[in-house]
Amino acid sequence: MLQFAEVLPAIRAKVDEDLGLSGLARDRVLATVVRLLELTLIRVGNEEYARCIAGTDITAKDFRTWAGTVLAANALLALASDTPTKKNITEAVRSVASRLGNTPRVCRKCYVHPGVFGAYVEGQLVSALQPRASDGTREQVASLSSAEAAVLGLLRERLAGRKPKPNKMPARRHAA
Repeated sequence: MLQFAEVLPAIRAKVDEDLGLSGLARDRVLATVVRLLELTLIRVGNEEYARCIAGTDITAKDFRTWAGTVLAANALLALASDTPTKKNITEAVRSVASRLGNTPRVCRKCYVHPGVFGAYVEGQLVSALQPRASDGTREQVASLSSAEAAVLGLLRERLAGRKPKPNKMPARRHAA
């Protein structure tokens, strides 16, 4: 997953370049397929072009898993509450499954990195994702969206064994 996220800016740059070719040059057609793959999250059979421009072994599933992971992180961020709940995870997975055209079970098992759920359950997702829109992570991977850069940073930290501090929710005031 990290390898895919790290080569994604190069893939997008090459696709943009090849989409500028004239006529129906082979690379322009293949770039169109890769762009459609990313935008629509469809499954395709031939991934040779994506592998060639990425310089690594990537597949259509990598595009779908990356999108599912980012969508799940954003859904959980939107559902964030004082206490992480299974209901919120279920809701996020249903949302992502709907977008990917899978069942929630398949989506959770195959298309969302478990680090996102781990950070959420541990109460660390909000603190791990919110500050990233303004930190140096975004500049390192310029063609990633701020949400993608935040998820990349979260996964890098979790895979390196560093966990962000738990969310600090303001204390609730009780009426007297």
